[in-house]
Amino acid sequence: MTMERLHGPTLAENLLTGRVAPRGAAAIMLDLLERLHRLPAPDWLPGETRGLDMNGRTILHLDLHPENIIETPAGPAVIDWTNAAAGDPAVDRAVSWTIIAELDPATLPIDPAPLRDALARTVTPAALDTALRFRDADTGITPPERARARALAARLP
Repeated sequence: MTMERLHGPTLAENLLTGRVAPRGAAAIMLDLLERLHRLPAPDWLPGETRGLDMNGRTILHLDLHPENIIETPAGPAVIDWTNAAAGDPAVDRAVSWTIIAELDPATLPIDPAPLRDALARTVTPAALDTALRFRDADTGITPPERARARALAARLP
């Protein structure tokens, strides 16, 4: 294992201060996910988590959102790997969408819709179903957050 101390603001901080626009944040997140999903998962990384089969063998972060991305001088870096598993990349993108969909826009200084909408273009129905069930199994998610994500998921094409 290699650990490195990272310096820089989170992508969330840069969103809130206007240094990065929501569509730019989505592009950063999607680029990081695409690069991550090119990597085969090591044999020891589980393909099942929270009672769900992640259906694949690439590395998944399963918690990629703007607060888990540090914008370092060398470029964006992903932190907080506690949910990592092996699986289908579509599920990872759907989990990121779901996390953004859970946010209450009334409590934020910016509208998360452009970020959520950019991520939505990469979400498939089967992956979204798995992502919603994955997030439902998270005891830290509140009923209103679950309800927001499910209501927005129902409106996706």
